[in-house]
Amino acid sequence: MQSRDSTTANFYQRGAGRPVHPRATRAMDAKLRREGYDDTTIALARAQEAAGGRAGDQRTLREILDQKPQHRLREAKGPADLSVRELRRRGQRGNMALAVRLDARTEADPGVRDRLLSAAAILEAMPDRPRQLEFDFWTNGNWSTGHNFVRATAQKLKDFGASPSEHRNALAALMLILSYLGWETYICRRHAFELGAELQMTKSGLSRTLQLLENVNAIKRVKRGQVKVITVTPEGAYFGNIKRHGDAVRRYGMEVLGVDVPAAPVPAALAEMAGMPVPDHVFPAGASSG
Repeated sequence: MQSRDSTTANFYQRGAGRPVHPRATRAMDAKLRREGYDDTTIALARAQEAAGGRAGDQRTLREILDQKPQHRLREAKGPADLSVRELRRRGQRGNMALAVRLDARTEADPGVRDRLLSAAAILEAMPDRPRQLEFDFWTNGNWSTGHNFVRATAQKLKDFGASPSEHRNALAALMLILSYLGWETYICRRHAFELGAELQMTKSGLSRTLQLLENVNAIKRVKRGQVKVITVTPEGAYFGNIKRHGDAVRRYGMEVLGVDVPAAPVPAALAEMAGMPVPDHVFPAGASSG
């Protein structure tokens, strides 16, 4: 019967606290027996491997059985010859993780080595934010468009009979309007004269363009006080926290269209699981959900 120390050593690799699968241990023991080592010799070698790992001895089980001389540290191989392109592909955090891993290979303390390897794994798992070349993709969020909002508007303009120049002006104006959407609202933060100045269009030309967009339901102009504001349905474009998108759709329906937009119905199966009342239109009176 093996001692408690030798049994514990079978499940830990060089005392570093990393468990070894028992199946791998049994396979290794069977291979060593075929080579002529008895169970007592194997158990003593495993115990020496575990004790040596805690003390800084880096010899493997095979080296102990072959009676190779003890060494405190294994010579660290030099870093791979990485090209500039490879270093750039790794990113800043990837290069930091590589440096930490190289430092861990020469660390004598197993506890410190494990912490260094854990830190390297954390760095590798963190997404590396690339350096922006011209435009900042991350600051202040980005507006989103519906799956086919722009393409559907382009098709509506074509079906409406807009000329090629009117078609181009309308799409250019629409994209500029979308870029000025307010946070979690449906209102454009620029007035018509400001849009006209950026588009370099005359007042009459911009008025015709906005009217064309309104005719194809791409925008709606609503009077607020002494001016008209340009609104866009949040179903087509939205700028804000996506969790509050439904609230913006309902506010647009009530404040611009004058209709109440109900929330999406909860599926009957989920309603029953949550203990919610199932609407009559899902299961009419007298019918059973079972």
